Amino acid sequence: MSLPPDAQQVALIERIGAGDVEAFGELFDLLSPYVVAALRRSVRDEELTAELTVAVFQELWVMAPLWDRHVGRPLLWALALARSQANELKEGLRRAGETVPTIERPDDAERQAARAPASQVGSVLGALGPEDVEVLEAAWFGHPAEPDTVRLPDDDRTAAALSRFARALGGS
Repeated sequence: MSLPPDAQQVALIERIGAGDVEAFGELFDLLSPYVVAALRRSVRDEELTAELTVAVFQELWVMAPLWDRHVGRPLLWALALARSQANELKEGLRRAGETVPTIERPDDAERQAARAPASQVGSVLGALGPEDVEVLEAAWFGHPAEPDTVRLPDDDRTAAALSRFARALGGS
């Protein structure tokens, strides 16, 4: 899956801002796989993921007339909306005393086996220790610091993990 071109996203957002329903469908087709993936990783529940995806795109429809190029790329905007929706849902569940849906994380062996060994990055990640991989994943996916998710380690641990990753990727 390759990222949709920024110019295409911008043109669609501008058309949506003018009320173009067809452009909305096109943007949904372009961005929903990314939004769904982000939400699935965050809420870890298919039904909630589907509900939040609808909420994200409803908000995008309503806010499209206010979108400005200086705010950022449409895909990043959609992902920010997704994160906000997921965080609001989790906070609401916590306040209501309900449990936040979770799935079992695969063990380290399963995670390493799932990585694409043909990819240089996958090979390097497979060779790194589990703690470094968790740090890198937390930094890459921007995990919020919440009790039920991986916490982003302090700057020294993050810098050390990134340094080991860069060295291993460069082969030095």
